[in-house]
Amino acid sequence: MSIVKTQSRRLFLVGLFVFRLGHNAMRAKKISQVKELAKGQVWKLPDSHIEILEIGKRLTHYRHYRAIDAKRVPIQLTNIATIQAYLKSNKAVLIQQRPQAR
Repeated sequence: MSIVKTQSRRLFLVGLFVFRLGHNAMRAKKISQVKELAKGQVWKLPDSHIEILEIGKRLTHYRHYRAIDAKRVPIQLTNIATIQAYLKSNKAVLIQQRPQAR
């Protein structure tokens, strides 16, 4: 009886490992499909614009303009994945890519 328990437990653990491995592979694939953000990008949304100011390890600083000529727009801070999902859901178009500083 103990042999049956150990075999079923072993099969359960192997199945759990395969499930976890497959889940992580799918997650990595999903993340790689999103457009990469970079400092200085300006994205056009249907009713506004977003300018990427700084990119960190997990967070990004950006400005959300309601009109492109707006002044004193506050800087906002959010998770990179959140801003990428927002850009994707609103079908944002990259209109300006500023050159990197040398």
